Amino acid sequence: MNSPTSLGTRKVLSEPTQSWERVDTPVNEGPAAMYHGGKTFLSFSASFCWTSSYQLGLLTYKSGDPTLKSSWTKTGPLFSSANGNYGPGHNGYVTNGPRAPLCLSCEPVENGRLMTSCEHRFFQSPDGTEIWNVYHATKITTGACDGNRYTAAKKVSWKSDGSPDFGKPDTVGTVLAGPSGE
Repeated sequence: MNSPTSLGTRKVLSEPTQSWERVDTPVNEGPAAMYHGGKTFLSFSASFCWTSSYQLGLLTYKSGDPTLKSSWTKTGPLFSSANGNYGPGHNGYVTNGPRAPLCLSCEPVENGRLMTSCEHRFFQSPDGTEIWNVYHATKITTGACDGNRYTAAKKVSWKSDGSPDFGKPDTVGTVLAGPSGE
């Protein structure tokens, strides 16, 4: 943003160039910022949401100008269909920490490319010790992008290199312990 009321030039951070991002229709959308251990991550949904291949990828900030694609490393897929949950994506992280959320969104997406804009927010557990992935999925094995989607959550774990481990969606109906500090 140039100011609180003025947007600057949009920049492309990611394009659907890898096979797992191009199932049926090339898509990168719904970026969600997450901060942990001094690192900045952007998860995003890839592939077409009407397929079971709708899944999460990750951009990890390296250094330099964060509005340049070259300042990020892309990995994925990192969270995919499993345990009766199909097309898990369009996620967000809930954080009550001191850092203000990075303002990004899937809107606008131009020709399947992720563009900067404003929307998603993120949250931590009430005591600030956990980050939770809140996402949607469907029970429809071919995927769905309609009212058949439901919301689910899973605590994010961390790999030894400091990157997030999203694990796999839990079986539908699994009762999870609440976030730490509830």
